[in-house]
Amino acid sequence: MEVIKIVGNDSPGLFQRVLVELGRRKIEVEKSFMAREKGHIYIIVEAETGSMNGRLLHALMALQDVESAEYLSEDYFCFWETSPSKGSDYIIACGQDKNAGEMRRTAEHCLYKGSD
Repeated sequence: MEVIKIVGNDSPGLFQRVLVELGRRKIEVEKSFMAREKGHIYIIVEAETGSMNGRLLHALMALQDVESAEYLSEDYFCFWETSPSKGSDYIIACGQDKNAGEMRRTAEHCLYKGSD
C-alpha cells in the first residue's frame, strides 16, 4: 500500500480528475482525504499502486492544475471536524511534526472511546 500526496491549484474537478487517472490505470484507492485552503487543494490517497511507482507520479503531475505529487514515507494524520452551526476545519500533520504524537494519542483515545 502506498500513500501519495498531491497538491494543486484549487480548480473545479481536480479531485475527480485525480481519481479518474488512478482508475484509468486500474489503481484501487482504499482511502482518500481532500481539503481546500487559500487557493490550493491538498489530496492524500492510500492506494495499491503495483509496479507503477515513478510513472504514476509523472502521470499525476501531467494533470491540469497539479503542482506536485509525491509518495509519503512518513506517518500523516488527517483530521476533519464539522458542525452544522460552526462550519468545518481540518488538520493535516506529518508524523515528524511536534504535535503529531499528541494527535495520535487523541485519535486512539477517540477510537477506543467510540467502540465502548
